[in-house]
Amino acid sequence: MRKWKQMTGSVLAAAMAAALMAGCSNRTQQAPATTAALSAETSAAGKETEAAAKGEEVTLRMSWWGGDSRHERLLALIDEFEKENPGVNIEPEYSAFADYRDKFTMQLTSGAAADIMAVDQPWVSSIISQGEFFVDLSVYDELLDLEGFDSYLMDNFCRFDQGTIFLPAGVNGMGSLVDTEKLAEFGFDMNDKDFTWDDLIALGEAVHEADPKQYLACTDSKQCGLYYMRTYLRQLTGKQFINDDGTVGVTKEELAEALSLVNTLYEKQIFQPIEESGIYDNTMTQNPAWIDREMFMILGRTSVMTDMSARRADESGAYTTTGFVLPQIEGGQRVRHRSPSLLPLCSE
Repeated sequence: MRKWKQMTGSVLAAAMAAALMAGCSNRTQQAPATTAALSAETSAAGKETEAAAKGEEVTLRMSWWGGDSRHERLLALIDEFEKENPGVNIEPEYSAFADYRDKFTMQLTSGAAADIMAVDQPWVSSIISQGEFFVDLSVYDELLDLEGFDSYLMDNFCRFDQGTIFLPAGVNGMGSLVDTEKLAEFGFDMNDKDFTWDDLIALGEAVHEADPKQYLACTDSKQCGLYYMRTYLRQLTGKQFINDDGTVGVTKEELAEALSLVNTLYEKQIFQPIEESGIYDNTMTQNPAWIDREMFMILGRTSVMTDMSARRADESGAYTTTGFVLPQIEGGQRVRHRSPSLLPLCSE
């Protein structure tokens, strides 16, 4: 039986506060109301736990993925929480993203998952369809104040027929990183907020023509679909690639147009040939061409951009990349890429 079925409500609240506190480290921006709610909840939970637990030790496992900078922040927050909440111990389990998904799935289906675990939003539909693995947090509405959370994130990503299954641990978006110093040689304008896919192709052709070892964009086969094809489709149609009911949200013609873009980016050598970049699938920032500043742009989620930049810091440790907009379809739809990383509590 999962630990919190045996805990007092106060200990459950403290456990959730620990999850929220850790999740906050992944926020790039946080609303003042949310910050206040989390602070108040963590403080109250700590006081109640100390009184209610009556000296009983509670140990909760917490798992997440990320790079070194994320690990360091989360470990520091766990340490702070444990000091404020004697008797509640958090056992951290963390790894790189490439290793996390397989371990996560195996532990979840075998009943060996951590008590608190990070969940990537694209995994949710598959997880929900396989069973009821998580606590319905709405049952504890008298203990957990959820009013401070963004209603859009709660309604669209956290609440299901089974109840409130997740809490948003941070807001993730999409963007790009660019090496402005290198790209300035090719007339790149960092202030161009109307940067289009045609601009990207023209810039990439100039980069590769200047030196055949150079490629504008660092990517791999998976990211081509996630960050290029799907981004283009959203701008073209304003729709999700996959609907909530599991059906395809775009037409064959629209999908063909997006795939044609990816094909063009390979043909025009905006991307490194797949036979060279393929060995870095899921680890594209370990590509020596990215590290050695022979690639000058990368598309990705805002939550991992710090680690992507750190891979190619100069000798002094200074970053060589700067955040930039996503390429746009000229005259196309402006799409907000906004989704949370999620934290549930396991029930079994």
